[in-house]
Amino acid sequence: MFQSRRARFGVLLGVCATLGIVLTISNSMNASASLVLMAVFILALCAATLGLAAARLRLRQPLADLARDAWLIASGDLGRPVTEHGSGDLARLAQGLEAIRVGAAASHGDLEARVTQRTRELSSAFELSREIIAHLDLEQLLRSVTERARALTRSDAASLCLLDERAAQLTLAASDGDETPRPGHVQSLQHAPAGQVIGAGQTVAIETACATCGFLSAHAPGQCAAAPLQVGDRILGALCVVRSHSDPFDVDETRALTLLANSAAIAITNARLVEEGRQQAEQSAALAERERLAAELHDHLAQTLSFLNLRIDRVRDDLAADRLSEALEGLDRMNVAVGEASGRVRAALLGLHEPAPAVEDLAEKLSACVADFREASGLPAELTVSDPAALSLPRVAQVQALHIVREALSNVRRHAQASHANVRVERLGDEVVLTVQDDGRGFDPVRLNRDNHYGLIIMRARAERSGGSVSIESPIGRGTTVMARFPLATTAPGEVAA
Repeated sequence: MFQSRRARFGVLLGVCATLGIVLTISNSMNASASLVLMAVFILALCAATLGLAAARLRLRQPLADLARDAWLIASGDLGRPVTEHGSGDLARLAQGLEAIRVGAAASHGDLEARVTQRTRELSSAFELSREIIAHLDLEQLLRSVTERARALTRSDAASLCLLDERAAQLTLAASDGDETPRPGHVQSLQHAPAGQVIGAGQTVAIETACATCGFLSAHAPGQCAAAPLQVGDRILGALCVVRSHSDPFDVDETRALTLLANSAAIAITNARLVEEGRQQAEQSAALAERERLAAELHDHLAQTLSFLNLRIDRVRDDLAADRLSEALEGLDRMNVAVGEASGRVRAALLGLHEPAPAVEDLAEKLSACVADFREASGLPAELTVSDPAALSLPRVAQVQALHIVREALSNVRRHAQASHANVRVERLGDEVVLTVQDDGRGFDPVRLNRDNHYGLIIMRARAERSGGSVSIESPIGRGTTVMARFPLATTAPGEVAA
């Protein structure tokens, strides 16, 4: 372009000079000579024009080449060198474009390498997160973490160690690479590099630090990098890698190590939470089973023993009065009661539950319960069902209601010093209310609650298993009223028919 401008300027200057010379000479010559000079001038002008055209033709192709090269660079095609153009302005312009192309190609290659590395990091983290979600075995997950850490950082070995409960020692949980100890190896927290990471809570890259580490010392001397296994403010351990060559770990590699360490920390925390939940579930199940067994023994064995105690007194009286047939009859009843008690204890110990009564059996079972109370206590007692729909409790709730009525009547017989009792079943809105009432001496429910009276605790627990509740009113000297409320035709989650 600069050469084209010079050529045009030179031609124009030559034409102007020639024209001046011709005009000067023509003024001093005759007409024929002037014509000759004019012809010469025209020929010179044509020659100059042809020279200018030739110069333009020589510059057009190099300029087109440079334009094409510039367009290729702009479009991202950085693999083709810029066309060389001898010397001068065009050569310098070509050299400048080539320098731009080389720099852009280097930057593009570096960017592609970074994108590839980042993609590997994210892909590895994504695959690891899928493994975590899939609830794979924790030991397998930790092995996967060390394998990925070693591959992403191009290391010779990787180790993952966990802090003990006292935060004093590190235990090797997983490793990958040659000459690494088996999981379970223990070392002091003071050993680098894991100790430094746990103390600082940040990823570090340290030269030759692996020489003092019992997990990675086989690869010393070398370059080490370590990242903390951290969840919130809590550090669980460290993930370390080592390589024997002298290239230090760069920012991308330490970032990848940190990403994997964070994923491992989440997996470890989740596994520990699951294990704690499992242990709590086992403890809750064991506690529920103990409560069930205690309720079974209290409902059946305690009442049977109380019945036997009463029958023994009657048999003793019959024998003293020479009523042998009545005494034998009493002994037969006691024998039957002992057999039933023995069967119920075996069933309770074996975890066998009493079958839930059918809906149409609840009235019959309540009637039998009241009849047993009358026979055992010698007191008058009645059962009143004001609404047959009130008997339509869920099957499990029927079992709980029957046990509560039996326990309440047992308390009347043993403690109330009453002369009369009655049981009433009624429906109030969406609830079924079972009421056991006596005219005895009453008691202070607050004091009994404070003393942890076991019978009352069991009655309330039974009602709560089916979404119900138990309330007690017992003014001193004016009898006791026990009211058990159950939702009608609903089943609480987790009900157990104990």
